[in-house]
Amino acid sequence: MLIDAGDNGKGDDVANYVKKEGITSLDYVVATHPHEDHIGGMDEILNDFPIGEFIDSGYPHTTQTYEDMLNTISNKNIHFSTVKRGDQINFAPGIVVEVLNPGNTYFDDDLNQNSIVLKVTDGQISFLLMGDAGVEAENAIMGDGYDVDADVLKAGHHGSSTSSGKTFISAVSPSVSVIEVGAENDYGHPHDGALETLQKVSKVYRTDIDGTITITTDGSTYSVVTEKTADTDSTETPTETSTETPTETPAETPTETPTETVTETPTPTEIPTGTPTEESDSDSSGSSGGSSHSSGSSGGGAGGSPEPQSNVEYKDTTKAFISNGRTVTFNFTNDVTVVNSINFESDKTMGKTTAIVENLKEKSSLVSDLPEGEIYKSFNIWVGNAGYGNSDSIMNAIVNFKVEKSWSQMNGIDQSSIILYNYDEENKEWEKLPVILSGEDNEYLYLTAEVPGYSSFVITGDVGTPNVQTTEPTATYKSSNSEESEGVTVTEESAEDQESPGFGLISGIVCLFCMFLYKIKNQ
Repeated sequence: MLIDAGDNGKGDDVANYVKKEGITSLDYVVATHPHEDHIGGMDEILNDFPIGEFIDSGYPHTTQTYEDMLNTISNKNIHFSTVKRGDQINFAPGIVVEVLNPGNTYFDDDLNQNSIVLKVTDGQISFLLMGDAGVEAENAIMGDGYDVDADVLKAGHHGSSTSSGKTFISAVSPSVSVIEVGAENDYGHPHDGALETLQKVSKVYRTDIDGTITITTDGSTYSVVTEKTADTDSTETPTETSTETPTETPAETPTETPTETVTETPTPTEIPTGTPTEESDSDSSGSSGGSSHSSGSSGGGAGGSPEPQSNVEYKDTTKAFISNGRTVTFNFTNDVTVVNSINFESDKTMGKTTAIVENLKEKSSLVSDLPEGEIYKSFNIWVGNAGYGNSDSIMNAIVNFKVEKSWSQMNGIDQSSIILYNYDEENKEWEKLPVILSGEDNEYLYLTAEVPGYSSFVITGDVGTPNVQTTEPTATYKSSNSEESEGVTVTEESAEDQESPGFGLISGIVCLFCMFLYKIKNQ
């Protein structure tokens, strides 16, 4: 198992280190989160080794680095999965790998707090690997009652001021703490407060001082060997004595005030972030006492939609991979909204993306008025983040929806007059979209419409001669279940989102000890 792969340009170094250890394939590769200093070297890893499974946090990012990585995964047909708190990774007999973060819901707009956190236990020895998770994630993990006690801690976020909270570190109570940090980095990592907290309970190793840090275990004992200081630390007496006296980690205070990594800040008009909150691929919730039709948690709150949740009657959430040039289908299987599915093509790869449908109680707060005709239902569809669902990147977009026959019969609606309206946000007006009857049963008419994108919609009909109710359906609608297309996301990553040079190689190498677990376990 390899956890992270370093910065751009460092992938070959990580790959060569892995090969030097005699490893020719990787059962698992984990990307804790999409920042460049953690995934920049992934392309080299993915191209150099057979990969059993690639594990991602599921929290999307919009950088070329992330897109390149996911494109490689797609092109090489590597199995891709996302994890959440409570999952376990089937790594090797006798070794337990627990996922402690991210949780069932994501922290808004913070890649670091949504980092994958793993607790690896081999017999009596345990390791806690924090990625770039900080205090918020630490509190959430403890709040959910997880046992964080560990012998070895890979400190979160390079020992920044936003990580390694005193309460959390006290609960972990590590004997050894490892801080991945670049020498003389521009961020002032590690922060003196975090360093002091860690030094009070553990021996601290730093990659800027100690170089490559190798930790091995056989499940009963563990040993720490460092590159630069020739330091050996073990839970049992070493058979050989190091040629140098073990060097205590200096508690030097950075001369610069640390500047934390700036995460993306949504603009006021941003469409929902791609933040799935469900246990399964589809999740539903109702804001007025509606019952859920899946085991997933509520998709409520303002995390994924600009619509005030007080106006949302029912919500359904699902996710799929979006790849460049491929048709992707999002199936809403909970049957709580008017939408059965949507499908479209994309001119760029967006990766694992969330789509949301909201049945509204009243007119959407995002539109100025309602279109003409008898209103059946107002609803919203959101896809991805940053306005992607209503952008020029989407082509041949389709909405498959349903209308109750009882509504048309009770209101004397001519079925041929049923229209779907889409709100044109730029011109502040409704666009009429013709619909096609794709099927019907005893309860519903099933309709399809081509749409320019996904935002706010209204279904209407004109009063006319009531239709005669049919005793048998002429066709039965079945929701399409096309395979999820695989793919990936784009934009320039700000300089502040990138960690300083030097974090890259260490990010991949320190976490290689997971592979040593397997190696030693089988010796």
